Amino acid sequence: MPKENVQLQNLSNQDTKKDSNKKKRKYIIIALLIIFIFASILACGLIYWFFIRGKNILDTIDEAPENEEQVDEDESVVEEENGDEENDDEVVESKVPDFWKDKIIYKDNFNLFLADKDGSDKVQLTSFAPQSSSYIVDPYLIDENLLGFGKCYYEQNGADCTIYTVNVKNQILKTVKELESGDRLVQITWDDADTYAYVLGLSNGDQWKILYNDEGNETLIDTIDQLALGRGGIMEDCMRLRFSPDGKKLFYINTAGQIGIDFTVYVYGNGSKICEIENATMPVWKDNNSIVYVYINSNNAADIGKIYEMNLTSLEFAELQGAYPGSSINFSGSFDTTYYDGRVIYWGVLEDVESEGKVQDYDFRLNTLFTKDGSWIRPVVLSEDEFILTKTIPATLEEAMMPDSFENLTGLSIEGVYVLNVNTEVETEIDVDSQYLLAGVITWYHRYLYY
Repeated sequence: MPKENVQLQNLSNQDTKKDSNKKKRKYIIIALLIIFIFASILACGLIYWFFIRGKNILDTIDEAPENEEQVDEDESVVEEENGDEENDDEVVESKVPDFWKDKIIYKDNFNLFLADKDGSDKVQLTSFAPQSSSYIVDPYLIDENLLGFGKCYYEQNGADCTIYTVNVKNQILKTVKELESGDRLVQITWDDADTYAYVLGLSNGDQWKILYNDEGNETLIDTIDQLALGRGGIMEDCMRLRFSPDGKKLFYINTAGQIGIDFTVYVYGNGSKICEIENATMPVWKDNNSIVYVYINSNNAADIGKIYEMNLTSLEFAELQGAYPGSSINFSGSFDTTYYDGRVIYWGVLEDVESEGKVQDYDFRLNTLFTKDGSWIRPVVLSEDEFILTKTIPATLEEAMMPDSFENLTGLSIEGVYVLNVNTEVETEIDVDSQYLLAGVITWYHRYLYY
């Protein structure tokens, strides 16, 4: 073979080998790329699993108890909100603070006292000088620490009255407002330490004003003209000014003299009068939107003393069926009311043979009536298991002849004031002069005195 042909063939073979090597490299590169891409996808998947999904799983494990607690809290909130919507008017009674367990407050003519329920460990809360012309007006337990009240002295120019608070734990007295000389503080009630309402008898003697004071800003709620023939001295007399539990409404009644014989409860809210409840006395708030009261009508003596409820939205009222002892006994009316834990507690006097006190306890939830026999009157709730009750005996003829006396009005004489355990029936007498307890006692569940 010629040399030139051999060289050409060698060149051709080399070219073929080169082409073959190029194809192999190309296939290898493609394969590597495919492997790389697959590996990348796999790596991304693993990264996602371990760093994203894995983290979530770990977080879920770590936070499971906390999340469960949060879910429970959320469900609780929902249930609470739903409960509020369903029971908007329900008043939930607060539990007794430790300080107030087995504590009472009472007054003498001049000062206020804190004591244990049996009258022991007495602490004098105020230190006013005794004066025959002075008196304390409407003591009211505002909160765990504060008691609000008024104090009046009678001088030559008329009444000199001041509104105070006193801290029941350290006896610090604070002057809230000094009234104009001659103006008389008739009633006062409190929503909180900075918000109160009061009735003012003007020095000219012609008008009474109901005033609302919120952090020193005073608003006139109503003006009442005084009329002749005002009177007091019957058991149905009631002087009461009270905020609703949420502080948005206020009722007022005074049958004791400023406008004659007037058994009308005046109800205010949103800066105006909501309604007037006629033939009513001894009112008490059942909740934010309804008032329980005692019916009285001189033209309908058979129904005097029955218990009614007024709905302030519908302005409809109805007798509480079953809350009256019945016609088989001569129950001469209900002379005070307290609302507590779904129950209205009140008292009256039986007059079949001789006068006898009687306490009634009506349960709204069960529509049942519990009667406490034994001539007890003036029930005050001390705790879930204990009432403070005044025990009475028939008044003597001499006692009953004293004009405008308790004995004259009721036919009863005070034998003593007791703490009664409703479960065990154990009675513990309160070692305080009973004349000081005629105005009642203040407890955590009963925050005002009768007068």
